[in-house]
Amino acid sequence: KLLMGDARNLIQSLSKSGFCADAIFLDPFSLPKCPQLWTVEFIRHVTQCLHFNGLLATYSCAAAIRTAFITAGLLKSLVIPLPKTKFPISKSAVLAVLITAVP
Repeated sequence: KLLMGDARNLIQSLSKSGFCADAIFLDPFSLPKCPQLWTVEFIRHVTQCLHFNGLLATYSCAAAIRTAFITAGLLKSLVIPLPKTKFPISKSAVLAVLITAVP
C-alpha cells in the first residue's frame, strides 16, 4: 500500500493505527531544507511505527539528528559508511542504522 500526502499527518495516522514495521528507511531532504521531518516529535511517531527490534536507516548522521533520534527513544547501534558509488551522493553521507532502545 502506498500512502501519499503530508508525512507529518500520515505518520501520526499510522502510529495511531498500530502499524508496526520491521524496517523503515527515513529519506527526507536535509535538516536545513526540511526541518519538520527531523524533529523529535516526528521521529517519535516514526519510532512508534517501528517494531521493538526493528531497524531505522537514514543517510544523515548530523549531530542534531543523532540527538533527536536518541531523545525520541532510539539507540544508535551501528554506523556504516557508504562506499564510493557512481550515484550523486554527498561525500559526507553515511548510512546510520538504528534500533529501538525501549519497547
